[in-house]
Amino acid sequence: MQLALVYDAAVVGAADWDAELRWFRRAVDVIGHKEVAYRLDVQPSNLTDALMERERKDVKGKWISTVRRMVTPSLLDEYMGLLSSMHSFEEPKRKKPMTAEQENRVVRELLRHHAPSVLQLIDKELGR
Repeated sequence: MQLALVYDAAVVGAADWDAELRWFRRAVDVIGHKEVAYRLDVQPSNLTDALMERERKDVKGKWISTVRRMVTPSLLDEYMGLLSSMHSFEEPKRKKPMTAEQENRVVRELLRHHAPSVLQLIDKELGR
């Protein structure tokens, strides 16, 4: 027996949306319901209905963008982590910090390549 392959657009991505909606609700709680409604230019009751998904009302994508600009850095980090996990992105591996000597060498090489006259002025000031 072969199972049928089912693709339902309403189901695909539902868990992602639930996580994003939970974040949005928490962000509205932190910022303040009335402040968010004012910044979104909607009635507070409309925002409440959308947050509770009542009467065919839902959160608009542009609302999330606006609220992202209003949240604290920690909430924004949480949101970015949420997006990264949804798309299976890994946190970039941090490079080992450069020593002052290594940094000077890199800067001199960049100046030599992109701005040789600036490098000549620097060398003149340093007495080289």
